[in-house]
Amino acid sequence: MKRAELDYKSILVRYKEAKCEVEALNGELTEAYSKINFLELEVIQANAKVE
Repeated sequence: MKRAELDYKSILVRYKEAKCEVEALNGELTEAYSKINFLELEVIQANAKVE
């Protein structure tokens, strides 16, 4: 294979790996936001009980 083809394939593999990592991190971020929202609601409910 030519050097340019090898470079292209290497870059393509790194791109696909990075894309998968971004998707995984987006999933973790979404999960974290959901947990934050849940905890905020718990705090509101706890404050309501205290009052």
